[in-house]
Amino acid sequence: MNPWADVRRPEVEKKQKHVPTMADIAAFFKWVHEWYPQWERLDVLLRVKLLSGCRTADIVQLMSDQLNSGEARSE
Repeated sequence: MNPWADVRRPEVEKKQKHVPTMADIAAFFKWVHEWYPQWERLDVLLRVKLLSGCRTADIVQLMSDQLNSGEARSE
């Protein structure tokens, strides 16, 4: 028996999520480059993550043999 079955969920205001501006993004990448100048791939990973909607697991699990002429192919 579920003790929460008859409990009503409270009504709460929906909050707008913060969307970073281009200046915020530029400042972030400047900071990354200043703190980790020797990590070229970190910058690339973060930019791909930004563009892909934060799907890090999908990005880091991509194998080179899954690429064909520079484009990902499905299996």
